[in-house]
Formats: sequence, structure tokens, C-alpha cells
Amino acid sequence: RAEAYGAAHSAIAASGRGGLDLLKRLLDESAMSATDLGRLLGVHPSMGSTILKGDRSLTIDHLKKLSARFKVSPDLFIS
Repeated sequence: RAEAYGAAHSAIAASGRGGLDLLKRLLDESAMSATDLGRLLGVHPSMGSTILKGDRSLTIDHLKKLSARFKVSPDLFIS
């Protein structure tokens, strides 16, 4: 059980700018703000801005939510 929690909440570094750039483009096309991103991910609304600046990494749970919302492969956000 602890392993499942760790896997679902471990940080995935969005090391390349490609994943963040894609996320920003998808948000823009959907008229979503950084605050909306925070809400979508189930974190404090201000965390959306932190993620978009690259100061905070996406978790596996975040990737699943983004993939479902934008109907794209989660791999695209970590490229």
C-alpha cells in the first residue's frame, strides 16, 4: 500500500521544456489559467503557476489528470 502511494505521488521531472511548453499551449487553447491548472490537478490553485514556471515537478497523478483532461499521452508532458 505504501508502495502504491509512493508510485502515485512520486515527482516526475519535466526536465525538458517540451512538456511544459505543451502544457502551456493546451491551457491557452482551453482558455485555462495557472489557477485552473492547480484546481484541475487537485492542488492549491497557486501551485499551477509554480508548475508552469518549472519550479515544481508533475507527479504521476498529475500526469494522469492532464492526460485525461486533454486526451493526450502522459508521455508528452515529460519530454
